[in-house]
Amino acid sequence: MKKLLIIAALALGANSTNAQTCDYVVLSGTISSNTTLSASNKYLIRGCVNVNNGATLTIPAGTQLHGEKATGGLLIIEKNAMINAVGTSTNPIIFTSDQPVGTKAEGDWRGIAIAGNGTYNVSSIDIVKSCGTFAAGGANNADNSGILRYARIEFAGGLLSGDGTPAALLLAGVGSGTTIDHVHVSKSISDGIIYRGGAVQLNQIITNDVRRRDLLVQDGYQGKMQDVLLLRNNAGIFDAAGSRGVEVANNTVVPYTGSPITRPVFSNFTILGPGYCGSPIPPQMDHAVLLSKNAEAEFYNSVIAGYTNGFTIEDNSTINNANVNGTILASYNTFYANTNTYANNPANFDPTGTGCAPTIITWMDGTYPCSQIDNFERLSLTAYAANVCGNYCTTAPSFVLASINNLGSPDFSWDAGNDFNHVSYRGGMGASDWAGSWTNFCPQNTEYCPELLMKPTTGNSLRFVPNPARQDVAAVFSTDITGPAALTISDKVSGRLYRTVKAHIADKGTQQIAFKVSGLAEGMYMVRLTLSDGSVLSAPLSVQ
Repeated sequence: MKKLLIIAALALGANSTNAQTCDYVVLSGTISSNTTLSASNKYLIRGCVNVNNGATLTIPAGTQLHGEKATGGLLIIEKNAMINAVGTSTNPIIFTSDQPVGTKAEGDWRGIAIAGNGTYNVSSIDIVKSCGTFAAGGANNADNSGILRYARIEFAGGLLSGDGTPAALLLAGVGSGTTIDHVHVSKSISDGIIYRGGAVQLNQIITNDVRRRDLLVQDGYQGKMQDVLLLRNNAGIFDAAGSRGVEVANNTVVPYTGSPITRPVFSNFTILGPGYCGSPIPPQMDHAVLLSKNAEAEFYNSVIAGYTNGFTIEDNSTINNANVNGTILASYNTFYANTNTYANNPANFDPTGTGCAPTIITWMDGTYPCSQIDNFERLSLTAYAANVCGNYCTTAPSFVLASINNLGSPDFSWDAGNDFNHVSYRGGMGASDWAGSWTNFCPQNTEYCPELLMKPTTGNSLRFVPNPARQDVAAVFSTDITGPAALTISDKVSGRLYRTVKAHIADKGTQQIAFKVSGLAEGMYMVRLTLSDGSVLSAPLSVQ
């Protein structure tokens, strides 16, 4: 069996020439015994990293793990193995791309997949086939796959041939004994989080700038979720196949039967599409909530705004679950700035002629005995700060609820088992800011290896961080020569001078000079540093 390789390396190999210039410890292969990482290292997830054989992977607070783009990095926690990743509100665990600032992109790596022994309703749950043949699921919905807390997952969701539907975080048959809370998924090129079977409960979850679906729930999942923020304030980030907040399906196997039926229970969600901020809603952002393929679900105490359709029930089997069987419930929700607050497809909301309500509107608004309770549609919404609609790279958004708002009161009379926190607000956050300092709404501008900017160089060498560069770059070098200095940027072939940067060196030792390459065409340039004694250091710089 292939063993885990932990290799100390500078990640500038032939397969990752554009990688961020961190000093990495490389994770590769199989982890088959208990392993503890160190927050003092930065780790590169190279290809498929499988934790199996009952092993526990412990990741301390503050640890960084960078998925390698060149190999489609993916961390897999197999059945009976565990992850113990416990960050803190001030020192989160970071899963991100290995690409440098200015070149990070959605789907740079694949993400995290956790498999458990929970129940499911399809013949098998084979996940991530490109990493080998192994399945998720079993008969124990109380199964424990470990802890994932105070963690960020950035630029994931990539796909390799043979894999199933990709996601930044895949939870397959994960049981309720597992703890997952305070997780921020951003910049996924596909889905944010996928739930396939199981019953794991999630709390304090954030997604933003996810292209496909923020949450996809199917294959018999029967868990619970509370305090969730699903954000799409950028109308330009969408998927041609549809970009949705929450999509629930029993499964994808026609005729979508199978037991246990997918039936999640959601409370205190804030789902914001671009219409919330007054931006045009692209047709691809078609559903904030979509229930289809014989799904069941319960949806309470939530704020749903800014999509083409706010709450959609699709296909006859799912419509019957709502209007005949009473196994879809939706009450105490607030809707705002959706093109259509409610929608159903096909148009007949009573296909059997035995339903309780003639339309989805009357089913939602309390007109009939079977109808839902206290769903509000607002023409204006006084709930969140203006920076929710701002530039997240300038000011991080705050979802602390305004003291005076018109969301309406929550209600937990449906929670007979006291499985949820009976909070005093609708939506994903109240007066207490649980998002705090552990989140990052602008990861594309975050330098995760700042220590390299001041790492001593050897001899009289000149290097650049990052290299290749796109916008901001730093020249790093060591010298005993103080006084004025000048950087020149020239065409490497013709010698044509493009830019000069003046600087002053006050002290001996390792130095950095920051400059910009924005506006330069892609290609190779020669950078020369002239010191006050006339000595020159030079090195090539790639601009992308």
